[in-house]
Amino acid sequence: MIFSVKNKLFSLFTIIISISVVSVAWFGYSNAKVAHENEIFATNLTKIKELSSSITALMETVPDDLRYHADFYALHKLLVWEDLQDKQKIAYWKDIYISSLKDFIYKKGFYYQVKILDLQGDEKFLLKYNGRTKDVIELKNKKLINQSHQEYFKKALKLKKGDFYISQMGLNSEANKIIKPFIPVVRYATPIINENGETKGVVVLSFEATKLLSKIDREQKNDKLGGNYYLIDPSGGYLYHKNESKQWSNALETEFNFYDDYTNMYENFQDKEEVIITQKDQIFFMSKIYPNIQEDKNRFWYLVYVQNTDIAFASLEKFTQTFLITLLLVLILGLFLINLYITKLINPLRKVTTQLKMLSVGEIQKTEIKYHSNDEISAIVDSTKILVNAIENTINQAHSIAQGNFTHKIELLGKNDSLGHALQEMTKRLQEIATLAHKVSVGNYNVDIFTKSSEDEIGLALEGMVAYLKKITAVAESISVGNLDVNYKAQ
Repeated sequence: MIFSVKNKLFSLFTIIISISVVSVAWFGYSNAKVAHENEIFATNLTKIKELSSSITALMETVPDDLRYHADFYALHKLLVWEDLQDKQKIAYWKDIYISSLKDFIYKKGFYYQVKILDLQGDEKFLLKYNGRTKDVIELKNKKLINQSHQEYFKKALKLKKGDFYISQMGLNSEANKIIKPFIPVVRYATPIINENGETKGVVVLSFEATKLLSKIDREQKNDKLGGNYYLIDPSGGYLYHKNESKQWSNALETEFNFYDDYTNMYENFQDKEEVIITQKDQIFFMSKIYPNIQEDKNRFWYLVYVQNTDIAFASLEKFTQTFLITLLLVLILGLFLINLYITKLINPLRKVTTQLKMLSVGEIQKTEIKYHSNDEISAIVDSTKILVNAIENTINQAHSIAQGNFTHKIELLGKNDSLGHALQEMTKRLQEIATLAHKVSVGNYNVDIFTKSSEDEIGLALEGMVAYLKKITAVAESISVGNLDVNYKAQ
């Protein structure tokens, strides 16, 4: 099998172009892939951080509200008159305080309960907000209970003025029994300290966590990428799960736990404010939520978004497909142009090769070769054209000589045109012989014959012929005048 120059050049260019394009493309693709992955990570992390920030923003006014009520002038007036046991003043300031408290709860709209506890943990006042009816209800004495066993009461009594305690998020309970329907709450508690520095009780605001959980649920329902949102406590108990049966696993003492469902996450979450983890074809985005990081860095929750990598990187897969198709098209286009260019170079050379092959067997094949560039190939094409024309002229000259026509002139291709010079010399020599023969044919033997060399057989033969004719003529002339005394010696 003959591997043509065109095929060799095309193969060489194919290898070079393919290696170059693929190398550059792979470098670009690798960087683009990393950038695309980072963009996906950054977008999802930003999304979960924004959700975390919006949840924190819901609770950021609670400490100020708590301090406001702990220092509320009507409450302190009421406590003073209680110490003095002035029932009229007590009733007066209680009405003012309860009225103000109801107005506050109604306007805020996110406190499930506000309660005042005395030093023994007994509920002095308890107001509840019904988010469905928008009513604020005061519970009377028979429904008030002792809360001295509660962690928030014990912790708050030990605090200084202005400091406060934040509970874990949990379900509202009364007398150690969870109340249905479930109401998730976060309790803020601070001591009531009078002007003399005496602790008079505890203010407790129960923030209704339904408000923040609904934000997560809204994001979950609006998620079009098949991801899952979770809100978990530090132990891994679910505070939010799209499957409601798994929520409040710690409060309800069920077995559902985030760290059991997703192994190794506990170690990955520890001491991190935010993190991105890829594990078992899933990507985990975590952002830590603090109810109030300035007051309590140990009270927090984890907001987690989990997404399958095949869905997360679906756009990357499309990008990869587009990239590969584009790369293939670029290679095809590049190879097509290379083939076109090589064909443009090789086709004239093929025709030149055909002409030279024909010349090698003595045939002339004149073919018009179109090549418009001014380069080495055009020089080959032009030189071949000149060569073919020159050989054609030589053949025509030979045909003319063969037919006795010596008038055709040979044009030299250059001063060193050996073949041209030789043909000119041959034609000149033959012209001389033809002229001499013509003179001899009419009886003119007075000619000069110059032999070119000792090997000039035509010249020597002509000399002999003319000498012989001269002798025959002399004998004939002698006889014609009656002189028969001739001495003729046959050749």
